[in-house]
Amino acid sequence: KRQDYTLSNDKWKNWVFELSGSYNNDKEESRKTNRYEIEFEIDKLTEDWRIGAELRRNETNRKFYSDDNVYTSNRKTTSFNGRVVRSISDHFSAGIFFGASQNTYENLDFSSYVAPAIEYSYFPYKDVLSKEITLAYRIGLGKRNYIEKTIYGFEKQELTSQTLSLNVRFRQKWGNISSYLNATQFLNDGSKKRLSLRSDLDIRVFEGLAVRLSGNINLRTDDFNIFDIFQKIRKCH
Repeated sequence: KRQDYTLSNDKWKNWVFELSGSYNNDKEESRKTNRYEIEFEIDKLTEDWRIGAELRRNETNRKFYSDDNVYTSNRKTTSFNGRVVRSISDHFSAGIFFGASQNTYENLDFSSYVAPAIEYSYFPYKDVLSKEITLAYRIGLGKRNYIEKTIYGFEKQELTSQTLSLNVRFRQKWGNISSYLNATQFLNDGSKKRLSLRSDLDIRVFEGLAVRLSGNINLRTDDFNIFDIFQKIRKCH
């Protein structure tokens, strides 16, 4: 007989650990690309609390061949995100989100943010280990230190933003389905926006190991950090 996957029979005592990674190697006549990504996520899930943290690292190295010249490009990203959320009732909660990152492609030497939030849950929070559909609104302050001075003359900057997030996640014995949709508007300049969508399908091979299929979409006009990107492409003889 199938048992429901609930907090009452969770042998991990409401802790959820996920470690994932990927590697891509693509070689063509005119270019070569190597890319890897490692992600570690830990969550503590109860009716009253949702505490979590995520650490992600990826690097992409590219070589472009033109005549007798070789051009190289290197992109590195490291990010940490955390959250502490406390239930107010069966369907509402309040909390705080925070994080830090470094991204050579986006010209970020160091970026950090903190954002209080309110959240509505379609399902009662007692079902959080097996199913989630939540809508959260947060408003926060971020600080950025840039690697190179931006075309707007900034070496560092403080930004305020508001974000609306939709989170859908179902955890079952055969695997997980999750999708995250974030819409962000920067209050310093209302014309600067960002929309991001990520969906994952994890199919369990056996306990402790799953195969993940992922998809990402990013639409953005938040070009505060733009700089002369061509100076980061090096020519090798």
